[in-house]
Amino acid sequence: MKSRVLAIAATSITWIALDFMIHGKILINKYLTAVESWNPLEPLNLFYMNLTTILSATLFVIIFSQLIENKTLGKGLQLGALIGLLLGIMGAEGGVGYMPFTKTVDIGWLIFADVIKFTIAGIIAGTLIKRDMEKLDMSKLNI
Repeated sequence: MKSRVLAIAATSITWIALDFMIHGKILINKYLTAVESWNPLEPLNLFYMNLTTILSATLFVIIFSQLIENKTLGKGLQLGALIGLLLGIMGAEGGVGYMPFTKTVDIGWLIFADVIKFTIAGIIAGTLIKRDMEKLDMSKLNI
């Protein structure tokens, strides 16, 4: 349980930092070229944005810890990459038909905001939860 909470916290903090880098540094110039198609910045709700990040991290860790039988770094990496690709295709690539993105923003969201973020989440979950499972197995041997 402790490793799951730690994995959720580490993933949430990492994603918040990545969002700042991805949207605030890497893609900002692309956003500014299409500023007329975006909502005004005033109503941005940082509490809601961080809450959705924490809930997403929590769900990812639950999926990994409950549905993946052999909890390894490799399995975490695979799950993260696949979920990132799935959400990237659905959200970023699918969004092109609904919203006026530039192709650069679209590809940036797919690669950076989804695939890389979830792959890193998989690395975090695979490392922390695997370590917890190893401790659990070692305690069984000492009985």
